[in-house]
Amino acid sequence: MKTRKRTTDPVALAVAALLALGFPACLAVRNDGDGVGSGQCGTCHLAIGDGPTHEAFANADTYGKPVPCATCHVVPPTAAATETHRNGKADVIFAKGSLARADGASPSWDGKRCKGTYCHGATLSGGADTSPAWGAYEKNGLPCIACHGHPPSENHPDSTQCVACHDKTFADDGLNLDYHLDGKVEVSGAACGTCHDANGGGASHDAHRTAGTYGKPVPCDTCHEVPLTPAQSGKHRNGTVDVIFAKGSLATTGGVFPSWDGTRCNDVYCHGATLNGGEDTSPTWNGSLAGLPCKACHGYPPGGGHEQSTGCAECHSSTISGGGVNLKYHMDGKIEASGDKLAGDAP
Repeated sequence: MKTRKRTTDPVALAVAALLALGFPACLAVRNDGDGVGSGQCGTCHLAIGDGPTHEAFANADTYGKPVPCATCHVVPPTAAATETHRNGKADVIFAKGSLARADGASPSWDGKRCKGTYCHGATLSGGADTSPAWGAYEKNGLPCIACHGHPPSENHPDSTQCVACHDKTFADDGLNLDYHLDGKVEVSGAACGTCHDANGGGASHDAHRTAGTYGKPVPCDTCHEVPLTPAQSGKHRNGTVDVIFAKGSLATTGGVFPSWDGTRCNDVYCHGATLNGGEDTSPTWNGSLAGLPCKACHGYPPGGGHEQSTGCAECHSSTISGGGVNLKYHMDGKIEASGDKLAGDAP
């Protein structure tokens, strides 16, 4: 019986080993869904083939889900169909439409670090290291402030209570990876007061935002443009306090055209622009800590053809009740007048 001679050719041995280890799988169509170790890529490339940094991308970690191979590399349909694959070097080619290019980012790789990637905060503000050197954080991992300020700069609310506006992004035990690093800024659950302290504009602002002696709380959109969400912005988050009296708001009642000169409101319904005899219808912002008297907005009694009596309740019984102002009717956009002494037109 003739025996087959065993080969000692190293090339032949390598081919035999690849066949035994499943090399045909390298020729199969890839299914690159969850990182380096998934689908067929892991047949040839170990998930930790390039150290802890690569492993952090290939697997879910503190900040995000596994990064698909195709985000940073060209993944051929098969190992045989290749342009920049199997060329002896790790080509980093950020795919069009990939997470690295989200939010208008323009990433690049210089052989030592990724630059301008969405993943590392290129589209955010205040990041301390948005172009980290490969392997620089293998020991301790990246802190939040590497990618964005804590809080971010550029007119972001000066608060570190991230969950107040980004409640979807945070889970009880940390970040919610379904929403963190998902290609967009998730903002929800925030009211104006979440970012703006009620006393942020001083005593005058506090008086407008809360019910006082003369009126109900003034809605924010009476004097300011309020975006649908904090992420949307017209004249919002621009670093200045814009006072824009909305058409149809209480401030424009009676056909007046209110304005703000940086120090005081002028010609606003709220301060008596449509009434007679007011002594201070354009009060200085934060100018009177004691509060405004009635005669600041209208005479007491008003001038013109108004009945010259200080018995306000005789004609304005719905507005004046129990010795004080009924906030349901005072400063409600119209003059409430009734009673036997009513003579002529109220001013």
